[in-house]
Amino acid sequence: MKITSNFKKALIILYGLGVLTLSVYFLYFYLQQKTILILKDAIYYLAIADGILESCAVLDFSTKPASPILTPQNGVVAFHLILSSLGLDHEDRLIGIAIINYLLHLSAIWPLYKIARQIGFQSTFLIAALLGLYAGSYYLYYYQLMALNDGAFNALSVWLVYLIISSYRNSIDTSHRLVKLGLIFILTIVLVHFRIQAFTILAAAILASIIVRRYGFAFSMFASMMAGIASLALIYIFADTSGILGYAENRRAIIELYNQDFFVNLTLKTYSVFNQALSEVLFTDLGPFRNSIYVFFLLGIPMAFCSGLRQQNFAVLFVSLLCFVGISAMVFFLLPISRYLVYLFPFLYLLILFYKWTRPIGFFLITTILILSFAKSRFGLNIPESENHKFWRYLHEQKIALPAGNALLISEEPRRPYLFLKTRSFVGELTWEKIKTQQSLFLVGSRGFIQTSLEQIEHLAKQKENSAFKHRSLTPGYNDPEGFQLLELYGFATKAF
Repeated sequence: MKITSNFKKALIILYGLGVLTLSVYFLYFYLQQKTILILKDAIYYLAIADGILESCAVLDFSTKPASPILTPQNGVVAFHLILSSLGLDHEDRLIGIAIINYLLHLSAIWPLYKIARQIGFQSTFLIAALLGLYAGSYYLYYYQLMALNDGAFNALSVWLVYLIISSYRNSIDTSHRLVKLGLIFILTIVLVHFRIQAFTILAAAILASIIVRRYGFAFSMFASMMAGIASLALIYIFADTSGILGYAENRRAIIELYNQDFFVNLTLKTYSVFNQALSEVLFTDLGPFRNSIYVFFLLGIPMAFCSGLRQQNFAVLFVSLLCFVGISAMVFFLLPISRYLVYLFPFLYLLILFYKWTRPIGFFLITTILILSFAKSRFGLNIPESENHKFWRYLHEQKIALPAGNALLISEEPRRPYLFLKTRSFVGELTWEKIKTQQSLFLVGSRGFIQTSLEQIEHLAKQKENSAFKHRSLTPGYNDPEGFQLLELYGFATKAF
């Protein structure tokens, strides 16, 4: 028996070291590939931080003039402000945020372990499988290391779930319960600025509390939810929220159109959320089989709910309701986007490991994911890139920059030039007077965008002063099917009659 126990410990230690090695490798891989730098949303948050530093205004500073923010979810901007105060430049700040997200991801292993124990997991191998999946899943790191709100939110949401379950269980010890309720209150105020989905966690906690008739605890969760809403309102009460309101109006119009044929659209949208977003989060490389595997996870949710209801087990009820509310919110708001469901990843796998008859499926998927992770660490990850991404990577690697000065840049994608060309993109009305005040004008984008922009500028030149200009490519050595290039227009002069 002693030998068996020692062998089990050695096996667990070896497994843990292997998973940790994978984790460090994936961090190194994504930082080397600089995939996190190409995401335009990451540059959007970077530009908001610069706007706060330079003008004390919450605006998207990547454009000229600065644009209103599009979402209240700007928690990652705080990381930019902290790293900027340490003297880090744009690229180093993005890398720094990826490392912060990585450390937060690893920190969530401990509360996930505690949640598994509180749910009722007793087997060491069962818990090791869940934690190994969370720490060693190769595709999970793509979502976690992006310099966006997602990485911090996904990790801290595990902490919030743990604190809620732990606070409920410690109801007898008033002092410990008050401390944890205070932490829930603070963490909620922080989390809502990273992702609005923080409210789905609290909504699930409120529902579970009502079901087990713990109305006082439900009120505590409701108070935390109200505090989160108040913190959002206080932050943006003095900011230009026209962009947020415009986006909300657009979503409302889409939902109204959706409701015109409610049942047909509900079926299609539910299928889209399940078949695309959810299946990609649960298992991205299972090919066509992944489109049916998620059914087992969906069955695990009502089964766990019924078990929790029968036993009046708050933890099981809470986790099952969290998965249900989180997925339902994506269906209701018509958002079949996989990264919005990543925070449910560990909890969906926890539920499929909860029952003995679904456990073999969970073990099979976890084993397959970890084997693929080891294989990809050996042979390399293949990250598909669009021609657009390849072009901006080329600019970064070749260190191509615009001449110093107040350059007038018109870009097909306004955000990326802010990082890669150190220039804000002009998004106002282009006039001939505006062009003439500049020594040169730059265009960046695909072939179609360049041609359309040239025609517009030629029309302005002929219309105003019968003028002419020259142009040259600043990326003559770059070729791709979509014709991306950086073009300089110069030599604006009036033609002689």
